[in-house]
Amino acid sequence: MAFNRILELIPLYTGHFLLKSDAHGIQSPFVFEFYTEVVQWRNKVSDPLKDLVNELRQNREKINAGGFGASSHNLIKPTTIADIAGRAISPFKISYLLARIARYFKIETIAELGTSLGINALRLSELLPNARIVSFEGNTELISFASKLLDRYEARNVTIIEGNIDATLPEYLRCGNSPELIYIDANHTSEALLRYTRSFLEYSDREMILVIDDIRWSKDMYQGWRNMVQMKEVGISLDLGRIGIVFVRPYINKEHHILNF
Repeated sequence: MAFNRILELIPLYTGHFLLKSDAHGIQSPFVFEFYTEVVQWRNKVSDPLKDLVNELRQNREKINAGGFGASSHNLIKPTTIADIAGRAISPFKISYLLARIARYFKIETIAELGTSLGINALRLSELLPNARIVSFEGNTELISFASKLLDRYEARNVTIIEGNIDATLPEYLRCGNSPELIYIDANHTSEALLRYTRSFLEYSDREMILVIDDIRWSKDMYQGWRNMVQMKEVGISLDLGRIGIVFVRPYINKEHHILNF
């Protein structure tokens, strides 16, 4: 990681470290229950794809990782599967949190923006065999690789939608699809984050939970997160350091919590 980038990230994460609290500082019964029973779940669960992830980190196959918009992982194009696996695979901790959220709220459809190698979608398929996972990706080579992994593990409940998310996401939503849980890990810019969010808000009047990865990827991305929190449609928002969670529930008063994860 470049020295200038480290300097940019230090104040962003220092601010969270100094302001974060735990369950004792939460007044809202809804947030307290969600935080203690879902976010802070302490039972140890191992990554079902640990061996696969290790395998990918040794894979020197060349791949063009270019796509639409800014890369969230600063990849050199072309690169290798190992490089992407080392930089771009979401920690199992995040995948497992998504699964716990889905179970807690009995969510049936999950949308993922940014398939990458397909590991997060595959984990969700393993953890939530009865859920439907729809994953959006703009890079054809990543889609090809991820599709092979999904076939290898017979992940029949995952669908990948190919193309520029700016076009494919609105089209998907216009067809009446309304995912209840959305994981955003695609173009890591404030403009893209707000654009994706507005698409969900425009085409769906259902309650939604949006989980955004890398909210502190850059100053610009963090500002996008802060602007998102201020949207009138957003009720409760949780800043967990690396990730942010917002609840689009019109009858809930606006609350913002900075919490440990």
